[in-house]
Amino acid sequence: MQTFIQGTSFDAINSMAVNYVLDVIAISGSGSKTYQTGVSLSYTLMNTFIGSQTEARSYIVDINGSTVSWSVPNGCMLVVYAEPNTGTVDDSFGFQLFQYINGQMTVKLSPNFVPYCLVQVIDIPAGQRTVQTNVPASNGFMAFHRYMTPGRLDLCWWQQTTQNGMHALNFPTAASNQTGCRAYIFSNYLVNIPEWGFFVYRNGVLVWHSNCLPLKIIKPDSRFSDTPVAVSAGVMSHMYQPLDPSYPVGYSNFTCSGAGFRDGQYEFSVTEVFQSTYISNPDEGSRMKTWVVGGVGVIDCAAYDQYYKYALGIN
Repeated sequence: MQTFIQGTSFDAINSMAVNYVLDVIAISGSGSKTYQTGVSLSYTLMNTFIGSQTEARSYIVDINGSTVSWSVPNGCMLVVYAEPNTGTVDDSFGFQLFQYINGQMTVKLSPNFVPYCLVQVIDIPAGQRTVQTNVPASNGFMAFHRYMTPGRLDLCWWQQTTQNGMHALNFPTAASNQTGCRAYIFSNYLVNIPEWGFFVYRNGVLVWHSNCLPLKIIKPDSRFSDTPVAVSAGVMSHMYQPLDPSYPVGYSNFTCSGAGFRDGQYEFSVTEVFQSTYISNPDEGSRMKTWVVGGVGVIDCAAYDQYYKYALGIN
């Protein structure tokens, strides 16, 4: 069986997987959320607090059937994955394909819900600005970024906001967007429904089609890659660098995540310095503390870069 993104040789079966991003939630404190039955849930936490001079923090996420509960000490991002249950006579998957590759049986599934898929790609110039996306504020939202010109990683981070009823990316200062970037926007609604192709319905509602490019967050073995990668945005750490160990004078450095191509390799990092301030007052103790955030999200951009115009219907 073959079905292609219209206008390309990309077999849409390659977009299928064994799990999909069901939800992305900005969480803080304690709470819970219940989802549809018939799927197995798992999760990833991003932007957790993993280090400081004065405290350690504990993050608790529990999955009980179709309910995800959490108790976290600060705001962070919770990514919920859904894996349809294979081998059961129910509606926990839309379509399943079994194939043997090198003697091993693999399973590819289409979802029975609308997963997070690529809905927009934006090339953003450097500088202070607010960029409105095509995603309604009532829908889920997740975005990643990378630098397109070889030679360096991007220096940018944004604050997620809304504008005119749409999700938007706010770069509050020129320092927060020194290089510009390409932003990959994902949400849980369908775009560019094809005239022909592969379609999956649940209870008469379209939840998947063959132009979809789903969000796939990867777990790389290192920060280097053979293919382009992009990262989720965020301030990742504050590092104080003294000029003299015997006296608290030095630089307060804030870092962000970055991705791009330099020294002959695709790469991502969480230590790109976007702001550095000289500190001469030894009483500015709060600005001398070191803290580190962990859990940056990473995506492989090869298929998105090659096929996004076709998948999104861009002429």
